[in-house]
Amino acid sequence: MLPRLLDQPILLDTRWSARIDGPEALASLLDHQFVIEDLEPLQPRLQGSARLQLQAASAVVGEVGFSSVLGTPLTLAVDPREQLCLLALPSVGWGQYQLDGEQVDNSHGRTVAFLPARGWRLVNDATGGTAIQFREAALISRLQTMAERPSSATLLAARLAAPFAVDINQGPCAYHHRHLLAALALVDGSFRMAQREPDPMLCLDDLVLRCVALLLQAHWGVSSEAPQLSGEQLNLRSSVQELMVWMRANLQRPLALSELEQHSGYGRRSLQMGFKAEVGCGPVQWLRRQRLEQARRMLERSASGLSVSEVAQACGYLSLSGFSRDFRERFGMSPRQVRYLRMARSPKSS
Repeated sequence: MLPRLLDQPILLDTRWSARIDGPEALASLLDHQFVIEDLEPLQPRLQGSARLQLQAASAVVGEVGFSSVLGTPLTLAVDPREQLCLLALPSVGWGQYQLDGEQVDNSHGRTVAFLPARGWRLVNDATGGTAIQFREAALISRLQTMAERPSSATLLAARLAAPFAVDINQGPCAYHHRHLLAALALVDGSFRMAQREPDPMLCLDDLVLRCVALLLQAHWGVSSEAPQLSGEQLNLRSSVQELMVWMRANLQRPLALSELEQHSGYGRRSLQMGFKAEVGCGPVQWLRRQRLEQARRMLERSASGLSVSEVAQACGYLSLSGFSRDFRERFGMSPRQVRYLRMARSPKSS
């Protein structure tokens, strides 16, 4: 069961969070991302003065930036310092974005707004939500590899050149919106549980970008489910086998699903079907098995002088606890137990 993420903004309890009192404090916080052209609180009805008070947080995970805010209404006009697109997920109230004479209404529980990489003005009746920022090229690469019939980068860039709102209550969009919220909850949980940035082996930026791509494909009416054609069976099998060789040679570093798609030339569904036909599981599950098998071989090797932590890192795990948990689930014993058994079997030096 998914959490009720729409009831509150995300990423508000990380070490990047801050309480903001006044426009100057907010302008200072935003200065590294935007050139501020206008910023002021909106005066609520029946109140004599307006005071800007917000709680805000920001973080960067790989190719994706996250910003969350919660507080009083405002008007804000900015010009981004970097060419980053923005997907705005409101958690309260209503807001309106204005870009070069175009306007997009964005309402909690109804829409999420996509803004291209240029300046915009926001007016709202309540400030609250999470913004996801990324480069257009990073999104286009996912859109190309995930679509049934990949579009050219030029066509996709044209689609992303104008702002638009996605109706999150419309069938496929509602489904993919919930998956995006679940991905954000995973990012949020990773920050809350860790004393540092999330483990890069999780490839959380790729997960979020893929969820955004699926949401936009649903908005455009584009299918991401590639049909399996019988005439391609042999080519797919050959590609899967070549991909496995390449994956084994790269066990020590993060391998995102998008990178597997780009390296093989096949989309997610085809890879899933190809791996299941070849080894009985999907590519991500197979990759985890290969990492654990390599770790067991290293632990059993008498000549290996590596510690359990060093073995975990050599096999692509940056979290020792995660490595130990997966290893025990796979082999029924801990990594240290495997090492002790190897030492007990080794002949004693004379």
